[in-house]
Amino acid sequence: MHESPTDGTPPHSAVAKIFPTLVFCLAAATIMATQLFRHPVISIADNTDFGRISKQVGIQPVGPYPQGFFKYAHVQFPIGKPERIKYASTELLLCSIARTLNTTFYRRDIFDIRFLGFVHFCAYLASLYLLACSIRLRLISKVIFLALMLFTLLDDRITSYFNTFYCESASVIFLVLTVSIMLTLYPAYLTRKTIWFRLLSFLACSLLLSYSKAQHLILLIPLWCFGMCVAWSKMISRKDRHAWAVASAFLMLGGLWFGIESRAFAGTQNTNIRIVLAEEIRPHSPDYEKDLREMHATKNDISRVTLGRIGLFYARHPKRYWQLLERRAAKAFQHIPYGSFTEEASRSPWEQSSKFNIWWHFKQKHFPKYLWFIFGTLAISALFGAYNYLKGPGKWRSHLGLVCTTLSIMTVCAYLIASTFEANGPEKHLFLFNILFDLVIAFSLLPAALSLGRLVPLRPPYTIKRGEQPAAQVQSEGAPSD
Repeated sequence: MHESPTDGTPPHSAVAKIFPTLVFCLAAATIMATQLFRHPVISIADNTDFGRISKQVGIQPVGPYPQGFFKYAHVQFPIGKPERIKYASTELLLCSIARTLNTTFYRRDIFDIRFLGFVHFCAYLASLYLLACSIRLRLISKVIFLALMLFTLLDDRITSYFNTFYCESASVIFLVLTVSIMLTLYPAYLTRKTIWFRLLSFLACSLLLSYSKAQHLILLIPLWCFGMCVAWSKMISRKDRHAWAVASAFLMLGGLWFGIESRAFAGTQNTNIRIVLAEEIRPHSPDYEKDLREMHATKNDISRVTLGRIGLFYARHPKRYWQLLERRAAKAFQHIPYGSFTEEASRSPWEQSSKFNIWWHFKQKHFPKYLWFIFGTLAISALFGAYNYLKGPGKWRSHLGLVCTTLSIMTVCAYLIASTFEANGPEKHLFLFNILFDLVIAFSLLPAALSLGRLVPLRPPYTIKRGEQPAAQVQSEGAPSD
């Protein structure tokens, strides 16, 4: 028997509490199945990036260049021998599962992209289920919030990546999974075993998200700070806090250092450097040779240019960097402009899907495409979240504030890294920024509404049975750990 609510809200039956989650998951599954598997199947055309992932699992991209790229998507790909490419991504895990399913249930010489779409479908649906379970609000409030999540997280501009080899699929899947785990780390009513299980799950999901693409490695820093704030909020004993600090610093900050210093992403680093120099720095430079000398390079030899030196170059030229960020803001809420349909679907080249794109269309039409809007929204969200976190530590509203502040910082990091070290196709590279920006807006509304008294938690998200004590209290009283 569980404790009754202490906030004055009327109790609801178990069916009433689980019903919104089940309806949300059923609606999400229906929408994604229609997008990914119902004719015409939607996808995104290859921009020559498929090979860095597909070739490592023995799946060859469709050629020749450029006829097989950009305009039309493809469903079937030839299977060959795996190749060694210096590019690491957690998308490789999902592709390996999909290839195993394809060779087991379909063919050994042809890969159907819908097997990969099915793997993405299952992983994303599980992440959405955990997200829905982690939000505990009044029935009406939860229904409204989950309806908002349907429009923002199931747009065609997101799910169309699931039938591709782009790393954006792994990015959004592991982002939603990470946010779900973050919400479950509410510092009350948890036993010691449950706390450590969720902390380690958060650690694993953070690494999976950060290693989905090279540019996402920077997200390990705000995620590590979030984990430290949670651990130091009297959630675990002092001894466990020190153990968590050492373990998280070693794995998360060590993982950041490994990703930067190792050759795990060497397959794209040199390409990105050449593209940034040719398509961003050179066209907007009053003296290109002088800029190259600042980066220890010459016009005929750019081998000494590194991503770090590009970052230092912009640090010495803040006005040019601000202009760069403003140019990126003009395309911040757009979608990668490649075709979504196969040529067999009798659609025109470059045509994009419009099955379920209400939210992205709204963003493109109504969101101001200016830097002040992006940074202003994130600054307000971060400050308001920090205020809620510091105002009432240990409360649900405080935990939401910490989550919102962390997401705001992650959004800033995603925007700055994608803008600085990527040049061509900013719409694709700002994909994770868009998802994070949507989540920041959604989660900013929760503590704001709670502070106005319109959304009140149904009960503390995690309860204990009568006679039990929270883990932190048990540890403080010197009781033996379980």
